[in-house]
Amino acid sequence: MLREHAWQIAEDLGLEAEAAREPQEGKAPKLIVDTPWVQECDNQRALLEGFHSLIEADQSLVFFYARQTPMAETQARQIVAVARLTSAGKVGEYPYEGGTAAGRIRSMIWERPFQHSLRPDPDNEGFWLDGVVLPYHQVLDLAETSDDIDPAAFVAEVPEEAYTQFRYASEHVTHGSAITALEAVRTAVEASAKVLPGPWGNYLTWIDNELSRLWTMQGAAPGLGSALSCFDAKFNGTLFALALAPELDASEDAWSVVEAIFDGTRTAPANAPKITSMQRKRFNLLKRDADRYDLMRLLACFEITKEQAQDVFSTADPAAVLANPYLIFEGSRLRPDPVCLTTIDRCLFPAADASATPALPRAPDIELDEPDHPLRLRAIVIEALERAASQGHTLLRADILATAVAELPLSRTVTVDAATLELCEEEFAGEIDVCEYEDQPYAQLVRFAQAGNVIRAHIEARLKHASSNSLDWAQLVTSEFGAPESDDKDEKAAQEEKVAALGILERSRIAILTGAAGTGKTTLLKILIGQPDVVGRDILLLAPTGKARVRLGQQTSRPEQTRTLAQFLNEFGRYDGATGRYLVSEVGDTASVTTCVVDECSMLTEEQMASLCSVLPKSARLILVGDPQQLPPIGAGRPFVDIIKHLEGRMVTAWRA
Repeated sequence: MLREHAWQIAEDLGLEAEAAREPQEGKAPKLIVDTPWVQECDNQRALLEGFHSLIEADQSLVFFYARQTPMAETQARQIVAVARLTSAGKVGEYPYEGGTAAGRIRSMIWERPFQHSLRPDPDNEGFWLDGVVLPYHQVLDLAETSDDIDPAAFVAEVPEEAYTQFRYASEHVTHGSAITALEAVRTAVEASAKVLPGPWGNYLTWIDNELSRLWTMQGAAPGLGSALSCFDAKFNGTLFALALAPELDASEDAWSVVEAIFDGTRTAPANAPKITSMQRKRFNLLKRDADRYDLMRLLACFEITKEQAQDVFSTADPAAVLANPYLIFEGSRLRPDPVCLTTIDRCLFPAADASATPALPRAPDIELDEPDHPLRLRAIVIEALERAASQGHTLLRADILATAVAELPLSRTVTVDAATLELCEEEFAGEIDVCEYEDQPYAQLVRFAQAGNVIRAHIEARLKHASSNSLDWAQLVTSEFGAPESDDKDEKAAQEEKVAALGILERSRIAILTGAAGTGKTTLLKILIGQPDVVGRDILLLAPTGKARVRLGQQTSRPEQTRTLAQFLNEFGRYDGATGRYLVSEVGDTASVTTCVVDECSMLTEEQMASLCSVLPKSARLILVGDPQQLPPIGAGRPFVDIIKHLEGRMVTAWRA
């Protein structure tokens, strides 16, 4: 019911809802004009009925979920229960005094009552029939009496691919996302069965029956509508696919029917959008480009959005994607609208008992009867490493990686061990770096290996260019703080420390200034950057957040030279605002900076630090300021802590306030 989505939904589903009917400024009260929500009554009715038209009593599933529970501290939504929809009520207008609106503002009641199939099991207290209710309360009670129970291990998380489908109160869930969600519920039930008594087999049987039905409903071409948007952006492929679905037999190849309709040898469905003469010509023209046409057919196999399909369709190398469809996941995973691993994997390796099989346009390089094919393993390991990165880890030992892979919601499970890393090193190249540390095999995403190399190279280059002291720092410290009393040993020692620290900062091209708040770090910096003969004329002060930037600018009295890290890096193409990613590249312009001071460095991720290093000239003095005892960054790596350990190991350029 948000205006930003409503008109596209109306177009895709052929609904009679129009933006032009919405209240206009000067003709309606401001409160219904300046709002993000659809207000015109008939528009509301069309959208509400359109939502209802895609659900079916006794066929559709209902997922109950929570944004947060005491079970786990996670950003993912958590599934609480799942059942069948048994009935849905009607929606109507608000009742008006006098029986009619009579010129007053009309509006629909947005809520629609529904009933589900869950009923208490009379023979098993606490259990349910015709659905699943996960035993979160029982698990929490058990965790109170046993330290061996981690409630998070019993949670069914909403799959990443379905995040937006579980984002608001009620949304449609695609067949594929429902499959992955039900598989997560099944895993949670199996975990519960190991520690709690009960008729868990009833739940598992219900889940398996629903999974089998979902695989059939998904069919062999769940992305047909999105794929058909590729040959002509103006063609409403979604509406075409919805109109075609009732006419297809379970065993009928959807794509051969589509070709017959575009060739004119079969009549288009009654409710399908009209196919224009130019659209027929465009479709037939595309068929002459075998790789590009087969790519469109391949995209029909995946349950993806129109925008995702068009993004993949624009690839410069369709043959590579046809040979390895997992490249769709690998290539999009860091973009604003990624295609998830499970979306691709569910098509290529459906559950063993799934009735639908992928209607691939040509055989890929992946053997579809080998769940442990190296190219599939590569995609799976990438997903496991990306998830680890979101939890702060840039490197995984083989045994920890094996556990991470086992926890992925895959229809066909695989085993990844140390031998896998060795045997698949060639296939993993380019995305996964396989290395050894202390005689143990590890795996790391290549971009983190490259980030580490950039940081290391820039630190080593600066360590080679130490200079000598040229200023009387003792005099400058005394000028700032005043001479200590003769009997004040603590103040005298503190000032001697500050003099020593300033000497280190002058001599070093790379230096660390650490300490808790109030220990004098900013005052030292103010003294240092006030000496142009040492720091040069091009001073840059950086902080990771806007709040920290304002504070740093105020404390140094240099707000005009203070920036956030993102602001600075964006100017040099090292920051992507659409995804929030910090990009590492040794190619491109570097900043004209003589001294760079970065505050709150404990908040920096590895990619942030590497991105900064890649844009600074190696001749620039780099001073990193912060408290390593603070919480780690929200992201992968702890470069500030690692740099401190590296420098302290060499007994240079590190000073603690």
